[in-house]
Amino acid sequence: SKKYEHLLKLERATENLTLFEADILNYESVYKAIVGCTAVFHVASPVPSTVVPNPEVEVIEPAVKGTANVLEASLKAKVERVVFVSSGAAVAINPNFSEDKVIDESCWSDKDYCKKTKVTKILLHYMCA
Repeated sequence: SKKYEHLLKLERATENLTLFEADILNYESVYKAIVGCTAVFHVASPVPSTVVPNPEVEVIEPAVKGTANVLEASLKAKVERVVFVSSGAAVAINPNFSEDKVIDESCWSDKDYCKKTKVTKILLHYMCA
């Protein structure tokens, strides 16, 4: 797939990289993708682009289940290291950031601003988790 082409161009990718398509909500597919790995980067999480009627059911529960699947499969497969990547919402919502600001590990969303402007419950959950 063109989406992953750049990964295949990495040095020694043909020897050290295998790409899997897995359903994060399906433990068996996650385990099959993880078994044999020494490290896992967990970057998948449902983040809706619009307000959803029931964020607890449509976003929080799948995110928790998916993370649990990755961690349980990693433990069973004896993975040495799991890297968990947070949501962009943790760093992106701050009225003091200029449009040209480079967002890095020193940047965090402003919780008070999010509460005051009634940022959706789901984004607030991601920021405060």
